[in-house]
Amino acid sequence: MFRIAMLAIGLGCLGSGASAQTYSQTFEALDQTVRTQFYDPHFGGRDWASISARYRKAMVEAKSDAEFQRLGQQMLKELG
Repeated sequence: MFRIAMLAIGLGCLGSGASAQTYSQTFEALDQTVRTQFYDPHFGGRDWASISARYRKAMVEAKSDAEFQRLGQQMLKELG
């Protein structure tokens, strides 16, 4: 859970002008960390694959770091 929290904090530290490639890499790191490090391997009964799939396109195509961070936080909140 600590690693997920650190990635969530890092969402706000991307730097101005981050590219779609940077957003894609950050999204993939966040997704992989949740899949492997979340304290509950069953994600509290939630379908993490479905949740991350719904957010991926919007996060990769975010127009700003603030938008990427907002979407990432919304995605993580769906875990409860």
